[in-house]
Amino acid sequence: MDDKYFMKMALELARKGLGFTSPNPMVGAVIIKDGKIAGKGYHKAVGKAHAEINAINDAKSLASGGTLYVTLEPCNHTGRTLPCTLKISEAGIKRVVIAMKDPNPNVKGGGIDYLKNKGIDVTLGICEDEAKKLNEAFIKFVETGSPFVTLKCAATLDGRIATRTGDARWVSGEESRRFVHKLRHAADAIMVGVNTVKIDNPSLTTRLDDINNIITFQIIKCQIIVRDLHGKPILWILPTLLQNVQRVADERLVLCSLRIKEYYLPDITEPLPGLSTVLTLAVFVKN
Repeated sequence: MDDKYFMKMALELARKGLGFTSPNPMVGAVIIKDGKIAGKGYHKAVGKAHAEINAINDAKSLASGGTLYVTLEPCNHTGRTLPCTLKISEAGIKRVVIAMKDPNPNVKGGGIDYLKNKGIDVTLGICEDEAKKLNEAFIKFVETGSPFVTLKCAATLDGRIATRTGDARWVSGEESRRFVHKLRHAADAIMVGVNTVKIDNPSLTTRLDDINNIITFQIIKCQIIVRDLHGKPILWILPTLLQNVQRVADERLVLCSLRIKEYYLPDITEPLPGLSTVLTLAVFVKN
């Protein structure tokens, strides 16, 4: 068993945070002492303890003298939680193996520099490609300010998405629909065309048997409507973690008494704020 073996274990732990950590990245951590697993943990939700802290707490005194495997550079700043680097140093960990640097330009490299200055041996780049793939949405958002957008469209072999009469409920199968719900769970918001709202009245919720659809935090505090040059609504973006949606006469929505934001096409000169991941469901805009 080598560094790659234990880093893959940390990556598997990180994946457990899918759909719960945004706008934070998914991170997993494993502590090895004398060739055995002493502790492990992952970042469970934004505002909660980071993966390194959970792993150290799990290992307790066994963390001292051990090696920490973590999928992302430990933070060295105070945000919602205290710096992980401080906890790592205090725990007596002698070596830290990191999959990738933190891509956030405000914190990049700070954690590694701190650990090295404390005399801790640091190895970087183990399973780096896998770590970057895992957090591709986070990386896109912190580097560009734009959301990571996934386009979902179910179509028949001849390029149709429904029957002419519109009476077909699905053109997809059970396995693909379950996959789409996993995409929904991972996204911060779902965007559809206004005609989809008018005709299909979709619930746009996540329905997975093994995932509790409980609101633990709110990513976005408003509904977003995009209108064309004539003021006609063409896109509708719904935060995935908001419920109790009520329809009103002009097809706008009231979301838990939160404010509504509207954007007109001529005004969109920069990325829409507050979104790191968006799932687009078959958006077709007519001129």
